[in-house]
Amino acid sequence: MGDFSFLAPWRLLLLAVPIALLVAYVVVQRRRTRYAMRFTNVELLDSVAPDKPGWRRHIAAIGLLTGLVVASMAAARPAFATEQSDHASIVMLAIDTSLSMEATDVSPSRLAAAQEAARNFLTSMPAHTRVGLVAFDGNVRVLAQPTEDHNTVAVALNQLRLGEGTAIGSAIRTSLQAVQSAENSGTTTSTTVAGTASAAPTATIVVLSDGETTVGVPNDTAAPVNGAALARIADQTGGQALTAQSASELKSVFAKLGAGVNSHPVTKEVGDWFAGGALMLLALAGVSSLAWFSRLP
Repeated sequence: MGDFSFLAPWRLLLLAVPIALLVAYVVVQRRRTRYAMRFTNVELLDSVAPDKPGWRRHIAAIGLLTGLVVASMAAARPAFATEQSDHASIVMLAIDTSLSMEATDVSPSRLAAAQEAARNFLTSMPAHTRVGLVAFDGNVRVLAQPTEDHNTVAVALNQLRLGEGTAIGSAIRTSLQAVQSAENSGTTTSTTVAGTASAAPTATIVVLSDGETTVGVPNDTAAPVNGAALARIADQTGGQALTAQSASELKSVFAKLGAGVNSHPVTKEVGDWFAGGALMLLALAGVSSLAWFSRLP
């Protein structure tokens, strides 16, 4: 659950009703105590009121007042801010397999660290999310079409092989084509790459690379964008350009992607819960009053 709030807070003024009743109840109980003190003969008092409910006599009042408090809160439309999964989402992983990914500045290598981070990323994906995999160097290869079988994608990650060149633009175009093909064959009816005007994108392309386009379709043709740098691609698509200097940082980056790529913020009203609780409390007040006093509170 996220932050708790009331969508109609002014209705909390209804709390004045149970507060006023509580004050009245306390006053009545004090008067009743003073009246009881006038009976100096304990035996006479027992004959007047032989069955004393003791502390139980307060249960009905407590149930009634608490039920009114909860009912007042229900009227104010209580809600939680939370994240909701986008059930028709598609994620395309486009991973750079150019020769520079063999560098060991990220242990054990840039490519191995990317593979491990991608596997962890897959475990964070909801079962309904379709994930695909594209590998690119000078050529682009679709190793896994978007599928809900995430294990298939994990196996495909082992097929990554290094080659010359870096065709980021072609990888983006191929990823878009894979998304469109998956949506045409599935239940999703529209394509929205992360970063367009839609508040809840149905498809996201995650590009993992350490360089710029050297061959293939220019970035500004594939995205479309006006620059060649990875940051420019992210900027023009409304995405994020995240950097990692170590394997742990790369895992952290993928964890952030996993937390946000399939969800969007929503406000969930829980007034029904409060209304149900109020009903139970009021029922408790009524039952206890009938059981011990043969009357409703």
